[in-house]
Amino acid sequence: MWSWWDCMRWWDSSGAWDGTTSWLMVLPMMLWPILIIGGVIAVVMLLLRAGRTDIPRTWPDNRRQTAFDILRERFARGEIDRHEYEERKGLLSQP
Repeated sequence: MWSWWDCMRWWDSSGAWDGTTSWLMVLPMMLWPILIIGGVIAVVMLLLRAGRTDIPRTWPDNRRQTAFDILRERFARGEIDRHEYEERKGLLSQP
Protein backbone atom coordinates (compact mmCIF):
# COMPACT_ATOMS: atom_id res chain seq x y z
CA MET A 1 0.00 0.00 0.00
CA TRP A 2 1.35 3.41 -1.00
CA SER A 3 1.49 6.18 1.54
CA TRP A 4 1.73 9.88 0.99
CA TRP A 5 5.42 9.81 1.76
CA ASP A 6 6.04 7.12 -0.86
CA CYS A 7 4.40 9.30 -3.53
CA MET A 8 6.49 12.30 -2.55
CA ARG A 9 9.75 10.36 -2.74
CA TRP A 10 10.15 10.89 -6.50
CA TRP A 11 13.93 11.11 -6.19
CA ASP A 12 14.19 7.66 -4.69
CA SER A 13 14.92 4.89 -7.17
CA SER A 14 13.44 2.18 -4.97
CA GLY A 15 10.25 1.96 -7.04
CA ALA A 16 8.27 4.89 -5.65
CA TRP A 17 8.08 6.38 -9.17
CA ASP A 18 4.71 5.07 -10.34
CA GLY A 19 3.89 7.78 -12.89
CA THR A 20 1.46 9.75 -10.73
CA THR A 21 4.07 11.93 -9.11
CA SER A 22 5.13 13.43 -12.42
CA TRP A 23 1.86 15.40 -12.61
CA LEU A 24 2.32 16.50 -9.02
CA MET A 25 5.57 18.16 -10.06
CA VAL A 26 4.68 19.39 -13.55
CA LEU A 27 1.19 20.79 -13.01
CA PRO A 28 2.14 23.49 -10.46
CA MET A 29 5.13 24.45 -12.58
CA MET A 30 2.77 25.02 -15.53
CA LEU A 31 -0.04 26.76 -13.64
CA TRP A 32 1.89 29.33 -11.62
CA PRO A 33 3.42 31.17 -14.59
CA ILE A 34 0.04 31.24 -16.34
CA LEU A 35 -1.66 32.63 -13.23
CA ILE A 36 1.06 35.21 -12.64
CA ILE A 37 1.11 36.40 -16.26
CA GLY A 38 -2.69 36.56 -16.33
CA GLY A 39 -2.72 38.55 -13.09
CA VAL A 40 -0.13 41.02 -14.37
CA ILE A 41 -2.12 41.52 -17.59
CA ALA A 42 -5.33 42.06 -15.61
CA VAL A 43 -3.69 44.64 -13.33
CA VAL A 44 -2.17 46.51 -16.27
CA MET A 45 -5.51 46.57 -18.08
CA LEU A 46 -7.29 47.88 -14.98
CA LEU A 47 -4.67 50.59 -14.47
CA LEU A 48 -4.85 51.68 -18.09
CA ARG A 49 -8.64 51.77 -18.03
CA ALA A 50 -8.74 53.69 -14.75
CA GLY A 51 -6.42 56.35 -16.14
CA ARG A 52 -8.56 57.11 -19.19
CA THR A 53 -11.40 59.56 -18.83
CA ASP A 54 -12.86 59.33 -22.33
CA ILE A 55 -14.30 55.85 -21.77
CA PRO A 56 -18.03 56.06 -21.09
CA ARG A 57 -18.86 54.51 -17.76
CA THR A 58 -22.38 53.57 -18.83
CA TRP A 59 -23.81 52.31 -22.07
CA PRO A 60 -25.32 55.04 -24.23
CA ASP A 61 -29.06 55.12 -24.67
CA ASN A 62 -29.54 53.64 -28.12
CA ARG A 63 -33.30 54.23 -28.04
CA ARG A 64 -34.57 55.89 -31.20
CA GLN A 65 -36.26 59.21 -30.69
CA THR A 66 -39.89 59.43 -31.62
CA ALA A 67 -41.44 62.38 -33.38
CA PHE A 68 -42.95 63.51 -30.04
CA ASP A 69 -39.49 63.49 -28.44
CA ILE A 70 -38.05 65.64 -31.21
CA LEU A 71 -41.03 68.02 -31.02
CA ARG A 72 -40.63 68.34 -27.24
CA GLU A 73 -36.91 69.06 -27.58
CA ARG A 74 -37.50 71.73 -30.22
CA PHE A 75 -40.13 73.36 -28.00
CA ALA A 76 -37.80 73.21 -25.00
CA ARG A 77 -34.96 74.84 -26.96
CA GLY A 78 -37.28 77.60 -28.09
CA GLU A 79 -37.14 76.80 -31.79
CA ILE A 80 -40.95 76.71 -32.00
CA ASP A 81 -43.59 78.58 -30.02
CA ARG A 82 -46.48 77.11 -28.03
CA HIS A 83 -49.03 77.54 -30.83
CA GLU A 84 -46.84 75.69 -33.35
CA TYR A 85 -46.07 73.00 -30.74
CA GLU A 86 -49.77 72.36 -30.05
CA GLU A 87 -50.56 72.32 -33.76
CA ARG A 88 -47.85 69.79 -34.63
CA LYS A 89 -48.67 67.70 -31.59
CA GLY A 90 -52.25 67.48 -32.78
CA LEU A 91 -51.11 66.47 -36.27
CA LEU A 92 -48.83 63.74 -34.89
CA SER A 93 -51.51 62.28 -32.63
CA GLN A 94 -54.00 61.83 -35.50
CA PRO A 95 -54.14 58.28 -36.97
